[in-house]
Amino acid sequence: MEVLGRVHNGVVVPEGEPLLPQGVSVAVRYPAPKSAKPVLANRLIELPLVHCDQPGTGQLTGEQIAEILDVEDAAAGR
Repeated sequence: MEVLGRVHNGVVVPEGEPLLPQGVSVAVRYPAPKSAKPVLANRLIELPLVHCDQPGTGQLTGEQIAEILDVEDAAAGR
């Protein structure tokens, strides 16, 4: 039997009929999105990522890094 559902607040909620009995054991299968990028193998990166004559001297805080990443994520979604 296959019952469709959605995740709501971290809990799988079945949609429609048939109703599943309370406490029944189920298996959940999640089909990977078709646009999913392949997982890259662990690899070393070379720092600095941008080569220049003088390395940067600024110190970034965790909040500044999070803000930069948020801006990049928003730009990627456009």
